[in-house]
Amino acid sequence: MEMRFFLKDSSGKDSTIYGYVTINGKKVKFTTGEKCKTADWQKGELKQLSTTKEIRNRLAVLKADIDEFCNKSTDLTPNKLTAFVQAQIKGEKMDDIAYLVNQFLAEKSQTVTEATIAQVKAALANFIGFKKGLQLADINNSLGASFTASLKSSGLGESTVNKYLKNVKVFLNWLYQNDHTQVNYAKYFKFMKLSEQPIYALTLDELSLLENSEIDNKKLERIRDIFLFSCYTGLRHSDVKQVKRENVFEGQLILKQQKTRQYVSIPLMSEAQAILEKYNYSLQISNQKANAYLKDLFKALEMNRQILTSKGTKKLSDVISFHCGRKTFCTTALISGMQSDIVKQISGHKKDDVFQRYVAFAEQTKQNEMQKMSRSARHLKIG
Repeated sequence: MEMRFFLKDSSGKDSTIYGYVTINGKKVKFTTGEKCKTADWQKGELKQLSTTKEIRNRLAVLKADIDEFCNKSTDLTPNKLTAFVQAQIKGEKMDDIAYLVNQFLAEKSQTVTEATIAQVKAALANFIGFKKGLQLADINNSLGASFTASLKSSGLGESTVNKYLKNVKVFLNWLYQNDHTQVNYAKYFKFMKLSEQPIYALTLDELSLLENSEIDNKKLERIRDIFLFSCYTGLRHSDVKQVKRENVFEGQLILKQQKTRQYVSIPLMSEAQAILEKYNYSLQISNQKANAYLKDLFKALEMNRQILTSKGTKKLSDVISFHCGRKTFCTTALISGMQSDIVKQISGHKKDDVFQRYVAFAEQTKQNEMQKMSRSARHLKIG
């Protein structure tokens, strides 16, 4: 292992001091958080001046800490080293929760997507910020319950609260499994019991309206087409965004789902194939903009059917999101008579209890439609 310091920019009056460590022939660069006068720097180090003594001492301590960390690490990676250096610069101790979180994230980033890391960071930031100076010894049943209550009172939905709790529990389990603590503190964080959320999906009439509407706005036309692609394939928006030409082979869309990390094989309808060709196999748009544009589209088309949600009855145009495309695929396919096992294979649903809700929803929808055909219902309508 080799470690050296260097100036980021030596052309100005002052410059930031950076460092690098060579691990297996690869340089890992990092900022030391120190600055010096450019004139005080010579041949890769600070000059031996009284004005540079404090900085030289801090750099010497940092170098010694990094040397010790690298020598003790049996599975040293660039991410782990960067997290350690950042903790040292911030003055965090090896047993500080903030330092341990950095180590956990560095390891986690090797195996999960950036989107997942962002969700984990958000959950752990809430956890660290919940109590000033939080220490592992502070964690007990009372703190776990208080943390859950604070998440719920912040306006987060039940499922989102549970996602935050899941990430906190994964972190605490990691601490226990890696001998950072003798107590598995994850046991103090209990998942909320979820109330069953109403399912809503587009009706066949609404789907037809989307397909056949003339849209002058190019932005809304694009979002309509991308949303329809989700309705035709059952893909989540995170998966729709990653579709490329090479994912299509002999009429099949073969893709590794980001959420489950499992492959799905989806027979492409001609309508879905046409959308891919229209946009040259690129259906990119950010999640936040996608849902905002989708609401604009539904309002423009006056798609305002009343929807039962967990927070009461709302207009479809106010609650529509890209995930409704996936729901629409599942329910439409089931209503149309596709076998549930095949729908499940295409959608990639892993949990039977979640998928069975779509089956029940589809069966109820079919019953409702059949009721409209009954003689008494037609008589009332005519009268």
